[in-house]
Amino acid sequence: MKIKSPAKINLMLKIKGKRKDGYHLIESIMVPISLFDEINIEKSNKFEITMSNFSEKLSIEKNIVFKTFKAVEKYINTTLPSFKINILKNIPSGAGLGGGSGNGAIFLEFLDNFFNLGLKFQEKIKIASSIGADLPFFLYKKPAFVEGIGEILNPLKIQDFPFDLLLIKPPISISSKEAYEIFDKKKLTNDIQININNDRRFRSCSFDNWETVLYNSLEEPVTSVYKELKQIRSELKTMNADYVFMTGSGSTMVGVFSNSKTLKNAKSFFENKKDYTVKEVRLLL
Repeated sequence: MKIKSPAKINLMLKIKGKRKDGYHLIESIMVPISLFDEINIEKSNKFEITMSNFSEKLSIEKNIVFKTFKAVEKYINTTLPSFKINILKNIPSGAGLGGGSGNGAIFLEFLDNFFNLGLKFQEKIKIASSIGADLPFFLYKKPAFVEGIGEILNPLKIQDFPFDLLLIKPPISISSKEAYEIFDKKKLTNDIQININNDRRFRSCSFDNWETVLYNSLEEPVTSVYKELKQIRSELKTMNADYVFMTGSGSTMVGVFSNSKTLKNAKSFFENKKDYTVKEVRLLL
């Protein structure tokens, strides 16, 4: 059995506050993109997980797929049969692309379907939220306006996106925890006007007015610590990217291009940099 889980980008990420339990309250526009991990699943007498194209050493207890498996068992109060799983990682970790969260959410759906658990969507959201803040979005599988700590999702219909995206990740990995700690330490409160209807219900945008929306509260504090990201931003702008922004907690910078030749030139430039991950992707609308 094979399933695929997509990456995501945050076209907008605005930090609104912080709860007493340490979780940050956000407003975000999240969109799945055409970059996928592949999860291969076999029945087994023992739960095993191997990772391909992944250099980090990660115990099974810390793997989000295993955490998802245990969370589902806990929720339904039933022991489930085990699996042998191999995850082919095409989505880099520590990149702000939600690779791990996507793996967990898609595996949760697999368990629901495979065992005919009959979980309602809100039940799956509840399970996913107990594992990680980004997992609920990956259950949604389409563009969404995300609020709370990531568990409140509203549909977002994006019209006319005549752009391609270039993802640039240097050999730097940044965890969400580290990025938010940097934000808290810097205590940046810079604010911008987000040009979206206040009722949050229409969910229909044209990129004509999105220049004011492409914003990330984490970008300024994170790039002040990781200067290489600031350099990538400068290089992308020099190579005539229409827009440049950091996605999620980083360390991926996103170049938005209306000209395919300009994108190809930028892609070639960054592919020549040692240990850089460079991906040309599109939004999944």
